[in-house]
Amino acid sequence: MQNRAIVMATTALLLTTAPAVSNAQQDWNGNEAQGLGHPHPSTANVSLSDNWKAYRFDRDGIRYYQVNDRNDNVHVVVGKVDEIMWALPAGKPSARTSLPSWRLKISEEAVPTLVYSDEEISLIHYQDGSNTVWSVEEVP
Repeated sequence: MQNRAIVMATTALLLTTAPAVSNAQQDWNGNEAQGLGHPHPSTANVSLSDNWKAYRFDRDGIRYYQVNDRNDNVHVVVGKVDEIMWALPAGKPSARTSLPSWRLKISEEAVPTLVYSDEEISLIHYQDGSNTVWSVEEVP
């Protein structure tokens, strides 16, 4: 009878802690991994600009791009599947994002900064005074 009580208590403990353990992503040193949307993602900074930090994530067939400023504030997150791209409502402040399928008007006076580029897309930051637009452009 005592063994049955121990088994039941152990099972209850495992069932209550399993969700917390399964949600905690950890690296090989036991540190909690930081992913998409976090200020310090556990992936390489691939930015082409010293003023920005860019990160690329691949998960479940979806490619994500995240750009943070030098203070690690998230500014824009873009998702991509095949030729379909969308901006996620993330960042401080939430960014105006021009996509290949939804082009925003960008001021001719806006100063462009190439933040990221690969074989598929380029992420360009346009600044005109206090107005900011992120542009996702397909690479020909």
